[in-house]
Amino acid sequence: MKNTGSETPAVEMTRQAWSMSDPGRVAARTPSGTAIAMELGCAGVLMNTAIAAAKDPVRMAGAMKLAVEAGREAFLAGRMPRKLYAASPSSPTTGLIG
Repeated sequence: MKNTGSETPAVEMTRQAWSMSDPGRVAARTPSGTAIAMELGCAGVLMNTAIAAAKDPVRMAGAMKLAVEAGREAFLAGRMPRKLYAASPSSPTTGLIG
């Protein structure tokens, strides 16, 4: 998949941190890395070696599938706005028993 020029700054940071063979794609070694890459907006994740070298390749393939799905859903859902230097709770602090 070719880069459309609309990649996020997070994808650019990922490209610099991980060797990406194609714009928007990254090689991941773990399901957690796969989920993060997808959440950051990568178009795909290369994972042949991670699956082939796992102790249980079938189970690892299933974990990678779930990680791709979770990361993509998180990317599409969008994160809450970032708050710099805000330490206020999101839950109510008045009217509590205790």
